[in-house]
Amino acid sequence: MLYVSSNFKMSHQHEHNHQYNHAENLKGGPLAVAIGLNLFITIAQVIGGLVAGSLSLLGDALHNFSDVLSLLISYVANKLRGQHSTEHRTFGYKRAQILAAFINALTLIGVSVYLIIEAVERLFEIQPVNSDYIMLFALAGIIVNGGSAVMLIKMQSGDSNIRSAYLHLLGDLATSFAVLVGGIAIHLYQVYWLDSAITILVSIYLILIAGKLFIHTINVLMQFVPSSINIEEVSKRLQTIDGIDGLHHVHVWRLDDDTIHFEGHVKLSHDMPVSAFAKIKADVQAMLFHEFKINHCILQPETESCGGNELVVPEE
Repeated sequence: MLYVSSNFKMSHQHEHNHQYNHAENLKGGPLAVAIGLNLFITIAQVIGGLVAGSLSLLGDALHNFSDVLSLLISYVANKLRGQHSTEHRTFGYKRAQILAAFINALTLIGVSVYLIIEAVERLFEIQPVNSDYIMLFALAGIIVNGGSAVMLIKMQSGDSNIRSAYLHLLGDLATSFAVLVGGIAIHLYQVYWLDSAITILVSIYLILIAGKLFIHTINVLMQFVPSSINIEEVSKRLQTIDGIDGLHHVHVWRLDDDTIHFEGHVKLSHDMPVSAFAKIKADVQAMLFHEFKINHCILQPETESCGGNELVVPEE
């Protein structure tokens, strides 16, 4: 049986590789700077949290340390992603960004759950804290996390790996701001329980935003159909192309944030040479790209059913 594979952007592959290498360099620099800044503020906040006896400040430091891990993983994944494909790794390391995003999201959820448990225990045993240290190191956290987030804001769109690091930074920015407000309130009114309350609220918020990223990465790793694509609609649109009578045995999955793959059996209206099918193939890939953002497709042309006309055939 004949298989025809096509990549809509293949003719621009050299240009794409050049642009990617340039983008990789742009991402690597800010990521390295952000790693250094967050490592510094993490150490400073751990010292400040221990001296001040503040759980929220230690929690902020712990979130900042998770940022260091997040940014480090993102940095390494960004480098691996640029590696060329080989006969043993035909997709290269394109999924490194998705795997990094999965680890980052899972780490953030785990850290947040731990902080909630610690904060609840602290609510039943209120302890005085030094508000001066809380305000000082929280302000430092706002400056560092805010600056790091600004460096990544333009790079995080459409890249789960960079976006996961960006979300970590936003979470820590929110945490530092909340800790600062809490430190001011503690300084003015001695409401020491607020230290734990802020920790719980911020941790719940972080679980919610990290949960969305976690679900997205699971969907990609499990090769689920992207949420933006309806297979029934794809089938209906492709059958409007002259020469196509049906579509079955379809698979659609996202390789990474830049590539969506499609494969399926195409039932042709009549027998035809490969040269004639080339026109249909071009129409199919153009429609898939422009209407569904699918940029790689593998088509198996048929004049008779191969057995089973289901759009999606259950795997044995």
